Formats: sequence, C-alpha cells, structure tokens
Amino acid sequence: MEATAEEIVNTIDAHPTLAETIAEAVEGITGKPIHREVVEMYPKYKCLNCGRIWRSGEIMVICPVCRSKPIKIKDGVDIKEVVEKLKNGDSKKIARRVKNKRYILPEFLSPDEIANAMIAIGKTKSNLSISRMLLLGILAGVFIGFGSELATITTYDMPKYLGVGSTKFMFGSVFSIGLMLVIIAGAELFTGNNLILIKVLSREGDLGKMFKSWFWVYVANFLGSLLLVWIMFGTGLWKTGNFAVGAEALAIANGKVNLGWWEAFTRGIGCNWLVCLAIWVSVASKDIIGKIFGIYFPIMAFVASGFEHCVANMYFIPMGLLLKGNATVVAASGLTGKLSNLTLQGFFVNNLIPVTLGNIIGGSLCVAAIYWLIYLRKSKR
Repeated sequence: MEATAEEIVNTIDAHPTLAETIAEAVEGITGKPIHREVVEMYPKYKCLNCGRIWRSGEIMVICPVCRSKPIKIKDGVDIKEVVEKLKNGDSKKIARRVKNKRYILPEFLSPDEIANAMIAIGKTKSNLSISRMLLLGILAGVFIGFGSELATITTYDMPKYLGVGSTKFMFGSVFSIGLMLVIIAGAELFTGNNLILIKVLSREGDLGKMFKSWFWVYVANFLGSLLLVWIMFGTGLWKTGNFAVGAEALAIANGKVNLGWWEAFTRGIGCNWLVCLAIWVSVASKDIIGKIFGIYFPIMAFVASGFEHCVANMYFIPMGLLLKGNATVVAASGLTGKLSNLTLQGFFVNNLIPVTLGNIIGGSLCVAAIYWLIYLRKSKR
C-alpha cells in the first residue's frame, strides 16, 4: 500500500530535519513504500522578533506576521509544492545536491522560474489600491528623475576631456541609480509594469486591472517627475559651471523634441526592451549585489545607446521648458533661435506619445509576451 499525500505531508512536518528525499523519509518512518521522487527544498526561517518559524521560497523574505527580518535556520520543504507535485505526477524536477547530500537553493532563478515569479509580481501590482499606486508611482517618477539630473550634472563637461562615447557610457552608468531605487527601495514604474502582460497572457488576471495599473502609475510617474523638476529648478544647480549644466539640460531636452515620430517610437522600443530585461534579470537574483548588477548593465546599455524612456523624458523635457525661459542658459547652450520645437506640443506630440507607445511594445511584447510563449504557454497546455 502506498502512502497518501496527506501522510507524506504529516511525516515531513513531524521530521523537518531529514535531508534525504521525501520518499526515503516516509518509507523509513511509516514503513510504507512509495515512488522515490524528490522535490525542490526550500529554506526554513525563524523571525528574530516574534519567533514564528516558517518555510519560504521567496526572494526577499520577511516575517508574514510582524514584518521583521528572519534568519535561516535549516533546510525544509514547501509543503504545498509537495502536494502539488504528487497531484500532478511531476517527478522530473530534482533539487540540486551538494557532497553531504543536503539540498540547497540555486543562487539565482532560472529563466522559467523568473517567468513564474513575474506572474506573482504582476498579481501584486494589479491588486494595489489606487492610493498606493499613486504614492509608489510618484516615488518612481522622482527616482528616475534623480538618475536623470545626476547624469546631467556629472557628465556636462566630459565630452571635451573623454569624448562622446565615454560620456554616453558614464551618463548611462550614473542614470542606472534610478531603476536601482525603484526595484530595491520600492516604487511603481510604468515601463516596468508593462511586464504585467505576462500575468494576463497566463490567464491569471484581466486586461482591466492591467490597464488600470498602467494608467494610474503613468499619471503618478508624471507627477513625481514634475515634482523633482520643480525642486531641481529651485535649487539653482543648473547654474553650475557658469550655467553649463543648465545649457546641457536644455540641449538634451531640445534634442528629444526634434526627433522624428518614427525615430522616437523605435527608440522607445529599444529602451523598454532593455529596461524590462533589467527588471527580469534583477528578479533572478536573490541578493542586493546581484540585483544591482542585473539592473546596471541593461540600463547603461539603453542610455548609452541613445534610446528613449518616457518617464525619464517627463523630467528632461519639462526641465528644458523651464530653462528655455532663462536667456543666460539659452546663450550658453548656443541654441538661440533653435528652440522652436521645445514647447508643450513638441513635448507631447514629438516625443512623449511615440516614446510611450514604443516603450509599451518593447516591454509588453518583446519581453513579457515572448517569454510567456517560451516558458509559460507550453506549461498551460
């Protein structure tokens, strides 16, 4: 007679320190033979504050009761996954072993595990209240704005010393702080939320919630960006270097509104393809350093390449619109008589609309939809 799933679960709960396979554990204790299947092992945690003990396969683990930081105490198993595997007859997934036959988690998620993690993340984002979407969205607008202003201030005079290529590399490197703050500190970014489509394609959510998230987060990102524009203009830091920083900021904004519609659209695609890959790779990592590196390289690549990010442009172009009114900055930039497109109409029609549409294509189709086809569509059949 074979052991039932319930008996297996009870056995594991009673003997959490066994490091051998579930089959060996059950057979050794109950004397009932079962198929020798092994399942993935998850670490066990103990809360330092309330003493709660639980098992978790989450990337960032906090106590579900008091939200305090736990410590890992021993290997364990995810009981729900055990039962699910037994129901599905899935015996192919085997956890990695080390020499002493203890099970360990890999240091990062595999691509198919990232895809499944994205479904859960998408559910969480879609179910946020509008008030939380707005607050977290404002933060994201500010964070991306921080990256934008920092990149401008630190590279305004680099071309004459290191050349254009090195300046683009440094600009992108510094700009990456924006997405690091969004991912690690916590915020809601419109371009990143384009990945929510993977949840919809997996039939784990509806289009209505996805579009609601996109709309409110987009509005909030705009508000956050404008907030930082107001703050940075008030600081007068654009006067640095005898108004050279302001001149550079004005030149950046003017260049963006003078792009052709197709240029702006395709640059938007390239941008969010890389931004969403940065988020995708950061989810794979289980530690802060891994997340930082996962974010840095794709973001540096998109900025150094000259691609267009709608939320970053919500900072760059409004800042240029304000600086356009300062005659000293205009003179320092050498753009006198060349700012005819730097208007609200130029901002929205020439840049923000085509870039936003391109960002949606790059993130939702080129990343979310493609990875759904590769890793999730087959599993749903």
